[in-house]
Amino acid sequence: MAEDHINTAFGALGALDVLVQRCMQGFALWQRIDNVTESIETFKIRLDLYCAKLAFWAQEWGIEKNQHIKDRKFRTYESVAMNYLKLIYRLTHGLSGFDSALPSLSTAHNLTAMDSLRRIYQLGSISLEPHDSDRADATSTGFESASERLKWALQEEKLTERLILLETLIQDLYVFFPPPYSDPAGVIVLGTSLASQDAATLARTSHAIDSTSLHAGLAWLKSMAYRTQAAPYGLGSRTTELKEGKLVVQSREQNESRFIASYDGSYVFVEQKNSTTPRTDTSQRRLLDARIKNIVLRLQDPLKPTELRTLPCQGIIESPKMTDETFTFTYSIVYKVDVPHFFSLQNILSQSQKSKQEIQHVRDCLPLGRRFVVAQTLARAVMYLHFADWLHKAIRSDNILFFAENLASLGSALPYLVGFEYSRPDAHGEQTENVVDKKGHKFYRHPKAHAVPVADLQQPLGGAGRYSKVYDIYSLGVILMELGLFKSAKRIVAESMDSNTDPTPEDIRNALVYRAVPKLKFTMGEIYAKVTCICLNEYFDDIDRGALDEVFYTNVVRRLELCNA
Repeated sequence: MAEDHINTAFGALGALDVLVQRCMQGFALWQRIDNVTESIETFKIRLDLYCAKLAFWAQEWGIEKNQHIKDRKFRTYESVAMNYLKLIYRLTHGLSGFDSALPSLSTAHNLTAMDSLRRIYQLGSISLEPHDSDRADATSTGFESASERLKWALQEEKLTERLILLETLIQDLYVFFPPPYSDPAGVIVLGTSLASQDAATLARTSHAIDSTSLHAGLAWLKSMAYRTQAAPYGLGSRTTELKEGKLVVQSREQNESRFIASYDGSYVFVEQKNSTTPRTDTSQRRLLDARIKNIVLRLQDPLKPTELRTLPCQGIIESPKMTDETFTFTYSIVYKVDVPHFFSLQNILSQSQKSKQEIQHVRDCLPLGRRFVVAQTLARAVMYLHFADWLHKAIRSDNILFFAENLASLGSALPYLVGFEYSRPDAHGEQTENVVDKKGHKFYRHPKAHAVPVADLQQPLGGAGRYSKVYDIYSLGVILMELGLFKSAKRIVAESMDSNTDPTPEDIRNALVYRAVPKLKFTMGEIYAKVTCICLNEYFDDIDRGALDEVFYTNVVRRLELCNA
């Protein structure tokens, strides 16, 4: 009966949908193996990646709703996709080798040795007869009744062979039927490999995946966060300690904590943070020192993906100063830069308060199309930070920098996120010192975050009283609003309110959501306005923490990609 059911499904209009579902079930069977060895764990990590790639491919083609049949090439060669999915199905459900599943090719090596076009032709033109693995019912527990064959299949060379074949088959689907939209982030959110909060598992994930990939870099960055949590004082010693005498200031306003300098003859950007503790409180001083250095450790890691839009960190300089009662450390975080000039988004927006001619000049330097690109870049940067469980905690226009020779060069510059001094992993046990709020910072803070500058260890993750990803998303929404109306959040709120009274957190949110968003529709379009609105309203507030990254990707990042000019 099971065989008849499957063969009938293979011939139906929705066959691809059924096959994809069965392939997903097959991938899940292997994840239930509890034989804990290094090779099996690596196998499961890579299998999860291939499962996510296949799921993304099917999702982008709209196979579940038969949208793929609208494509002429897909209609013509649908049998090729069918054969590939049948083979993936057999590889994920069966315990026998590939040679048994497809004896007409003699050996699996013959298949992988072919070039992709020849392989596609050969696999697309054969007729696949019913096979033992096709009889597996969808509700079957899978491997429990076949312990001897499972033992055989779990041999390391068999696992490697199976992985190579699965990778080959899925890659061919991407080559012959490239999805309408390609995005590594889509594969990441559909997988489970980044869900772990165990440093060793995340490090293994990074090593199991291509070391040059975004996915591997995020896994490694997240593993670092949880390693620093387990050993908060040990890893900070790995930061690169730079020599203060080699730092030569090039351009700095009085008392400004950010400036351009040179180090060993090369331009650098410097951010300074002061930390003052009672002279007798060595434990607090040691804790703050470790926290700052652990941030620098992540910022300077060579595997840190460029998509995070953080500057390449060169190292840190420590400058101590002691009085009778206090101990003050000035930490200078040094970043490599190519251009010795920078403009913050705050600086750029402040130009809009000048004469009409100057305002138009600034707008011409950052026209509509480029503002869309900036918004898309920042949304992805926040998403990737959150994939790595890294909370920024200070997303504001003064922490978004463009490095360019002058305003006229802004059109070719992409934004960088800075101001990581209060950032931390999104994990229990992590906290930061009190945030020093300056005038205007309140316009970027989620209403629930205004009176809660530090993590409360008694609060659940994401709960009121603890900083969460939702608060970063809100701050991003304020930035999107500023980019769209080309005004500072403070000015937008002031123009939206009827009085000159100091606005409350809810006043700020209401002014942005109910009064400013309608204006945004006229300047940036309906899609951009809706994305900004859901970042600012309560849309994300009640979403389960485990689903938040995928919802943000789908409803913010992907929708912003639709905006262009």
